[in-house]
Amino acid sequence: MRKREVENIGVELFRTFLAVNEFRSHKKAAAYLGLSPPAISGHLRRLQEQLGVRVFDNSVPGVLLTPDGAVVLESAKEIVDSHDRLLGQIQRSPAKLPQPGAIKIGVPHELRCWLLVPLLAQIRESHPELEFSLRRGSSSSLLEELQQGELDVCPAVTPHRPPGSVRYHEEEIVWLSRQNSELPEGKPITIVAQPHGTVARDLMLSSLDAAKVAYRVTFEAAHIDGAIAAVRRGLGCMASGKSNLATDLFQRTDLPPIPKTYWGIHVRRSLPLLEQLADEILTILT
Repeated sequence: MRKREVENIGVELFRTFLAVNEFRSHKKAAAYLGLSPPAISGHLRRLQEQLGVRVFDNSVPGVLLTPDGAVVLESAKEIVDSHDRLLGQIQRSPAKLPQPGAIKIGVPHELRCWLLVPLLAQIRESHPELEFSLRRGSSSSLLEELQQGELDVCPAVTPHRPPGSVRYHEEEIVWLSRQNSELPEGKPITIVAQPHGTVARDLMLSSLDAAKVAYRVTFEAAHIDGAIAAVRRGLGCMASGKSNLATDLFQRTDLPPIPKTYWGIHVRRSLPLLEQLADEILTILT
């Protein structure tokens, strides 16, 4: 693997690495840690990317440490043990922060809200005392609310890799339209737009302007589901994350290319429950 500058590495990544090595199974490690198998795979991928080495040998069946993985193993044990001792001391302290009873989640316009419901229901099965509150808005406004302590967890879209987010995912932006739709000749193309302030909208319109492509916005949606419905009905083309490309939609290649965006999963404070929620949200975006 290509070496890269080492970043701060979350303890949860080392904990997952240790569990997979101990149980010799992603599925068993997921059950032990209370995570989904995709979250386990995501943890290992991020750990290897941040370390710049492979920790498990994928060329053989089963779970086998690489030589680099054996080196990481000893340090990982020390890191997790030190972390857990510190948490134990804090838990015994009268000034410790409580686990949140009501978790406030920011939902940017680009995120399909219904995707969150199954994972929130799954988390609540293990924590029936929890309540969830979802708040819609632009990524920039939701991040401000997170910084002000009004949100606990916030997925957000930015045109650059987000500094300070605990997790991130790159997403390709593509042009979507209804199947078999053609661009009008000699006329402005019709555009479906997400709300003002969304990154995909800004990149889409700036790309059209830079390429001197004439257009008019014929439908402006309040959120991504409304925008996709408008594209399906032939109200116009739209630039969106490739994850929204469905079998009944067409990916156009005859319009200006658009830079990729980044999903960052931000948490207000580092608590195990919020870290788990951030991991699970990342799995629905990748």
